Amino acid sequence: HVRLRREDLMSRDRPQSLQKAREDVYSGLASLPWLDVRSYIPKIASGLGLRQDEVENEIRRRSGKNEKSAIYAGGNDSLGSVYIYKDEGIAARDRELDLECAFCSLAWRDEEIRAGFSPSEGASIISLFSDEAAAGIVSALVSGESPDDLEERWRSIGERDCLARIARGDAVLAMGELGSQHVEKMVESLRMNMARRRYEQLKPLVLSEEATKEEIAEYHEWAKKLKGGGR
Repeated sequence: HVRLRREDLMSRDRPQSLQKAREDVYSGLASLPWLDVRSYIPKIASGLGLRQDEVENEIRRRSGKNEKSAIYAGGNDSLGSVYIYKDEGIAARDRELDLECAFCSLAWRDEEIRAGFSPSEGASIISLFSDEAAAGIVSALVSGESPDDLEERWRSIGERDCLARIARGDAVLAMGELGSQHVEKMVESLRMNMARRRYEQLKPLVLSEEATKEEIAEYHEWAKKLKGGGR
């Protein structure tokens, strides 16, 4: 990406083009796991004409990532603990997005996975996603659109979010903890993440005694499921 934007990145006499090129590079980097980006910081900084600490701080500021791997938590048989988080904040949200992007990438690369979901099953899975771009990718794929056609359309209209989600998912899959054999467990983890989000939405209403009877019942139902299915 830095090489492709080299002309703009070297245009000191065109500050707007320079800033736009830097923004594009930072946006792409911020969508990837920090551990994958870190080793390339020296080359990226050189290409941007900035100090390494400036580049590192800017990427961290935009992504909110920390040094911990976004997915590692033991062995391949412990996906429940990999993707079911009890902590709050940016780190937990970041890991949820990693899972959603990884699922997108699996569906993108594997036609059998796409064909394995009926329309109703696909709609059910899409409802579990928190990220709009990732949900849109899965929706298009399970509806029968081909990756090639989707990519061509995205590039023609300048759509970057969807391509960034696929790239992020590829980076997660490249770490080797997930594969097509984990699809069912990934769906279950997506379901648990959705349950936790809804639980957290209802929690302040219940604690402030502003929740309706239906919301209180739903809150306790989610709490029960999370206690039984989380780690």
